[in-house]
Amino acid sequence: KMSDFFHFISLQAIHVYRSDSKVFTKFLVKNLSIMMLFVLPVSALILLMVFYKSRMKYVEHLIHSIHLHSFAYFTLGICYFVLFTLNTYEINLNEFRPIVLLVILVHFIVSLKRVYNRSWFKTFFKAFLLLFLYNIIAAFFLLMEVSISFLIY
Repeated sequence: KMSDFFHFISLQAIHVYRSDSKVFTKFLVKNLSIMMLFVLPVSALILLMVFYKSRMKYVEHLIHSIHLHSFAYFTLGICYFVLFTLNTYEINLNEFRPIVLLVILVHFIVSLKRVYNRSWFKTFFKAFLLLFLYNIIAAFFLLMEVSISFLIY
């Protein structure tokens, strides 16, 4: 019944509200890696649709998607390693973040140019189209991850 479902949701909301917010946040972050396993194939599908004339197989787009995500994770990992282990409190994360995101963006565009061999204009256009679509997909999956985490916490 629908009333049982709403009762369950109400009890979950009370449970999450009364629990330690750090514990729930850790639970969300733990599930984030699982969520990204679902985002990877979808991002490869988006690459396939945007670069449909490349005649590449889905698996090749999937490998490129894994490469792009791995580079972003590695770069962000190095950034956080430097900030949290070598930090002398002279470097602020908010000042450093745009530089790291710019490095990831430049790598993303250059990688698209090399793999799909399009003109710079088409590469820039498709890169920003991909980023727009990717953000929509990532937001959807993040919402699903938070919802599922809320239900099973």
